[in-house]
Amino acid sequence: MRNIIFLDIDGVLNIESDSYTTAKVIQPLCERHLVERFNYLCKKIENVEIVISSSWRTDMLALEETLKECGFKYWDKVIGRTSISAHSKSLKRGLQIHNWLKQNIRESFMPRIDANIFIIDDEPNGVKEFWDRDFFFVDKEVGITDEIIKRILVRITIKQF
Repeated sequence: MRNIIFLDIDGVLNIESDSYTTAKVIQPLCERHLVERFNYLCKKIENVEIVISSSWRTDMLALEETLKECGFKYWDKVIGRTSISAHSKSLKRGLQIHNWLKQNIRESFMPRIDANIFIIDDEPNGVKEFWDRDFFFVDKEVGITDEIIKRILVRITIKQF
């Protein structure tokens, strides 16, 4: 089964601190210890695929360079990004993810898809409304934690049986 992670950057791999950045100024400011945690998650998930849902998705080359500089080892698992059209930017992230799945997983979206979905983000921004069970909320002042990683891995284990 496919395991698709929708990844936000700010607040997940880059905590709100003096190094907090936005898509407007992409610099190698990811927190290395958070990137290492995410590397661990990617290593543990069989058939992992990553979709960038962050505002950083506007410049994928710069994002790739930044993440690799911070030690990210799984860029080859990045299969795309949610849409960056003017229309999609006005949509809540939950609808952006819905549209990506509709376009890339099933032509006619159905509640049941043949993939495990994991949305790792520091803002509910329409995600919780549509994807409550798939949403893993990250405290933007802490970033991705071991506890979140454990919850994702447990969910995969439970779904396999």
